[in-house]
Amino acid sequence: MDQERHGLEESANACKALVSGRQVNIQAMTFRYVFAVSLIAVAAIASFFVLNHALSIQRYDSELVNISGRQRMLSQSTALFANQLVNARTQERADEARMELRNALNLMRSSHLAMTHATGRFAGAEYSNYELNRAYFSGEDPLDPKLNRYFNDLEGLLNVEFTALRQENSFYKSILAAHETGLLQKLNGVVVLYEEQSNAKLFQAKTIHAYVIVGMLILLVFETLYIFRPMVRNMRAFTSELLKKNQEMAELSVNDALTKLPNRAGFSDRLDVLLDAQEGGDRVAAIMLLDLDKFKNINDTLGHPAGDQVLIEVGQRIHAQLKPSDTVARLGGDEFAVLLRRLRSSEDAAIVAKQLIDAIMKPIFIDGSDLTVGTSIGIALFPDKDSSPEQLMKHADLALYEAKRNGR
Repeated sequence: MDQERHGLEESANACKALVSGRQVNIQAMTFRYVFAVSLIAVAAIASFFVLNHALSIQRYDSELVNISGRQRMLSQSTALFANQLVNARTQERADEARMELRNALNLMRSSHLAMTHATGRFAGAEYSNYELNRAYFSGEDPLDPKLNRYFNDLEGLLNVEFTALRQENSFYKSILAAHETGLLQKLNGVVVLYEEQSNAKLFQAKTIHAYVIVGMLILLVFETLYIFRPMVRNMRAFTSELLKKNQEMAELSVNDALTKLPNRAGFSDRLDVLLDAQEGGDRVAAIMLLDLDKFKNINDTLGHPAGDQVLIEVGQRIHAQLKPSDTVARLGGDEFAVLLRRLRSSEDAAIVAKQLIDAIMKPIFIDGSDLTVGTSIGIALFPDKDSSPEQLMKHADLALYEAKRNGR
């Protein structure tokens, strides 16, 4: 009996030890599982916020690039309207030019205010850019006081009576002098600086994202070796979301969010590729810059949503007129650019330009109304002796300015 009782006690103790050990094992597995889930949650949330922050910065920088490009366009517009004002032969024509000049001046002032605020913000922030701050406030011939003098000269010209308007007017001479002393070049320089800043931030965000991906992959290996398979499936879902964010960020850097066309950076990439092809013996090619005429009136009368629909429709119409080898991009605002490849002769560029004008001028049906917009086009042909991307854009920009100056 004693031996039997002793054997029963040993069996009971062994069962207790087995149950106790299994409970400890389950508790340890539960702890590891919860710990692993916590690590994944923290990593996923952190990477999500990092990527969203990078995307918001990229969107903000893209808007600044658009505003800086608009400043350049407005500086050309104000010079054009000032010229029309001093050369007006009738009071009615002078009043029209004065109104156009006033509207352009107000837009230019508000854009400049946004740019200086952004520059001041970045000057003391993590993503500061010394060169931008210097270009606006402290460099040689800084842009902020230069533009303020330009605004004052425009304001002075606006207040001159019709009978006193002359090309010899001191305000008009100062306006011309501002352009002759490099106002447009300095505004172009700001556009370049903002694009460089945006690209630098994008590179930094991609680097952080790469580290996040590597860390997540290491964590995945750990989970696969020590935790259950459902955890691996969850990690795949998180990785897929991260890759989607990365793709979204990559597309945002080269595509316009509204029209889905290439943006300024994407257009620049295609232009570089085309110039390399020219060295290999490609045929005649051309670059076009298009600017919609009186597009501001649509935003002012029907609102920005209607203006956005017009931009989308215009982008689609331009694309429909081009060959698969050609490219259309939205550079910002109502400014578009086109690359034409494999032209038989320079006259083909003029033919395409006429087709684009006809397509764009067809009525656009929005909110129960038929809207009609026109466009002005500047063309630069290449290859030529000066086929750098910057010079080609400059030549096309000057041609566009000349087209608008000659009546659009």
